[in-house]
Amino acid sequence: MSGVNLGSRRYARAPRRIRQYVEAGGFTFPPRVSQAVDEVARKGSTPLVVCDGGRVLGVIELKDIVQGGIKERFGELRRMAYRTVMITGDIASPPRRSRPRRAWTISWPRPLPRQLKLIASIRATDGSSP
Repeated sequence: MSGVNLGSRRYARAPRRIRQYVEAGGFTFPPRVSQAVDEVARKGSTPLVVCDGGRVLGVIELKDIVQGGIKERFGELRRMAYRTVMITGDIASPPRRSRPRRAWTISWPRPLPRQLKLIASIRATDGSSP
């Protein structure tokens, strides 16, 4: 399970992983935590759930911070015929909801292997870094 270990039994992880961990231990995942996770995701942030053993403690909201002037720089790149792409391992809703704020041309919330291959081939061709 990836995420943050906050001690021998405390974890902060993706909601799906914490749910699996808690339920595998015979505990229940609180419905109000599911609601909080959905609320955080709808706002375009990333939810993390914290648990202590089988007891779910709450939800942490992670917000992306976009550098000042980035929207304008993306505009300059588009004028030069470049496209900006946001790639995350998140659920689909944060990129879609945050797109107007960030001015991405394309967003791939869960890139497929063929999309990752495309990115790798572009990098290999033009020598650009990640």
